[in-house]
Amino acid sequence: RFGSPRDADATASRILLAGCKAEETSADAWLAGAYHGALTFHAVRLLRERPWRTWRDFGRLLRPCVKRTSTQTPQLEGADAALDGPVF
Repeated sequence: RFGSPRDADATASRILLAGCKAEETSADAWLAGAYHGALTFHAVRLLRERPWRTWRDFGRLLRPCVKRTSTQTPQLEGADAALDGPVF
């Protein structure tokens, strides 16, 4: 069962990347001449531009990109050790 005490070590290494806050709606945006999921479009673009050392660094750049092109607020959550770990 997710969240049980025996999963504590596994839970500490998990990252949550979501397109928006719980009270918002993730949506498509008109980007580069077509509709794309705002988070997905920018995440793929950033990952193609350069390798990211940590999730925290990736999230710091991803959030303002998405905010410029949509009303949603991306979320990146996890334990400090996971956020400071390598992206993929």
